[in-house]
Amino acid sequence: MSHVVIDDRGPSAKQRCSIGRRPRTYLSSNPFRLDPACGCSQKPKRLTTLRLSGDQQRINTFSKLNRRCEDLEERLEEKKAERSALDDLEQELELSLDEEPVFYKVGETFVRLPFNQAKKRLAADQATTSQAIEALQNQLEEHAEEMKQLKITLYGKFGKSINLD
Repeated sequence: MSHVVIDDRGPSAKQRCSIGRRPRTYLSSNPFRLDPACGCSQKPKRLTTLRLSGDQQRINTFSKLNRRCEDLEERLEEKKAERSALDDLEQELELSLDEEPVFYKVGETFVRLPFNQAKKRLAADQATTSQAIEALQNQLEEHAEEMKQLKITLYGKFGKSINLD
């Protein structure tokens, strides 16, 4: 008499043991951790790789770096948009024929600045934004390189059983 295996998906998901002894049940949602009382000598079809604490730390580090990269990419896009707005403002100031005071955004408010002072302030803001973009790109490259090394290590150990993309 073959026995029926009921996994955590409910009684509708049944599997029959090919050996056909006592009923075999799963102890958890992992279908390869069998109840020792079954006496079934059938081995799991998929072998799981032993994960050590060092491996888990590498996986956690990769996850943290991946999240940081996503945050850096968002901040980089914001800075690029800010830089684009500053470039547009520079073109508008160059096209301006009169040197009347202009409204310049400082933080959340607009301040009326003399034309020459606004141009100096614009140049300083452009330089600051460019430096911030370069710094973000450098951080992104550093994280990407570290993630690449971790991918090589983790894929070397776990193969296709881990998804890091």
